[in-house]
Amino acid sequence: MSLTDDKYRLFVMLKNVIPIYESKRFNRWFHEKFNAEQHHLLASFSHRKTTNLLSIPVTNEGHQEAQTDKINFAFENLPTTIKILILYVQHLEETK
Repeated sequence: MSLTDDKYRLFVMLKNVIPIYESKRFNRWFHEKFNAEQHHLLASFSHRKTTNLLSIPVTNEGHQEAQTDKINFAFENLPTTIKILILYVQHLEETK
């Protein structure tokens, strides 16, 4: 089995366990914080949005790149999406 096959399997596994959920508050915070297009890291694979909580800011060109090579784009940017999610949690804790 190749690394690409392993990435594909892990990508599908992630999509199967991440619930379908969209946070309007996260969307507002994301656009205020980054002022960029929002790419849902796991959504574009099946045309089914899983969650916007795993998003990355992209340019229009970056969005096109993400659509071209979805699995590799997702794995390359997963650490950044986790960092963004942690920043959001920090924001929520600071604004309570």
